[in-house]
Amino acid sequence: MHTERIARFRELLKKYHITAMVLAAVSAALFVLAVLLLAAYVFPAKWSLSAKIRSEVPFPVALVEYHGAIPMNQLAGNLQSLRRFYEAQDFSKIGLRVDFSTAEGQQRLKVRELELVNKMLEDSAISVLARERGIMITDATASQEVAKRLNLLGSGQTNNVRDRLNRLYGWDLAAFEKNVVLPSLYSEALQKSFEAEAGNFAAPKEKIAQAKKELSDGRTFADVAKELSEGRSAKDGGELGWFSYDDLTPELRDAAKAQAVGTPGDAIESSLGFHILLVLERKSQDGKEMVHVAQVFTAKQTFAEWLAAKMAAMRIRSLVSEYQWNAVTSRMEFRDPAMRDLEKRLLENPQGDAAFLL
Repeated sequence: MHTERIARFRELLKKYHITAMVLAAVSAALFVLAVLLLAAYVFPAKWSLSAKIRSEVPFPVALVEYHGAIPMNQLAGNLQSLRRFYEAQDFSKIGLRVDFSTAEGQQRLKVRELELVNKMLEDSAISVLARERGIMITDATASQEVAKRLNLLGSGQTNNVRDRLNRLYGWDLAAFEKNVVLPSLYSEALQKSFEAEAGNFAAPKEKIAQAKKELSDGRTFADVAKELSEGRSAKDGGELGWFSYDDLTPELRDAAKAQAVGTPGDAIESSLGFHILLVLERKSQDGKEMVHVAQVFTAKQTFAEWLAAKMAAMRIRSLVSEYQWNAVTSRMEFRDPAMRDLEKRLLENPQGDAAFLL
């Protein structure tokens, strides 16, 4: 019995020893993880440790529907590529400058980083929406597209393309495929799906048909335009002004030439939407045939508008302190009002800064 108790005690000690080692290892791992999380999400991004963590660890900057994410290290890599592009150029020949080394330059670079965040969010949202519709772009498909683009340039240009990608962005062909080709293929496929789905454009068609009926019933063109037309011209009774025929879109140009003055035409479809055109006058001026027109216009929803609406309805959130998601504008924005003001000022008035002109 005594020997059995000793054996059990030794087994207990052995078990306790192993458990202690496991607990020590887990504690150490949790401590390291806590430091990494603090450096990534709490400490100022300008601190060297935080910058190092953000450039190498794939913690998410933002989440899209909980199954799409913007990794910190990928954002840092894209920002480095963008910075490399601008610093590889000689803009002095055209009187422009790029300098990210100063405190002000770092703020300007932060504005460009936000643009990258929004581009990556859009790419992620497109990927999520595409997959919901059963659209999958494989790596093999993306590689084939890269090969096709290189073939169009000719075999002699392949090395030039590789050299330019490396010199301007620090990319190889695999990075080009991941950062440019794959997102563009998803965008093209989703846009085709959207166009097929929205091809009948029932709502704007119904509205233009209502306008046509009310005109047939005797209402004035101006009144119908003010009530039913969309766009800036509606408040002016649909009046667009004087144009040369060459200034009109092909669909409107043909109608403006064919219609009688003062009689509304039939509904016309263009890439923008549906139009009922009214020719008010025609004249010759400086050797050009001019036409004075008004319209009732109902707009088709564009892919960009549809995508913005879809993103506004998505669960998108920022995980870092410097950004916040604005569902109204469907974009990430700075939390700091001073940075929002700087962004607006730079985009509206670049003042010779090539980083915002190009």
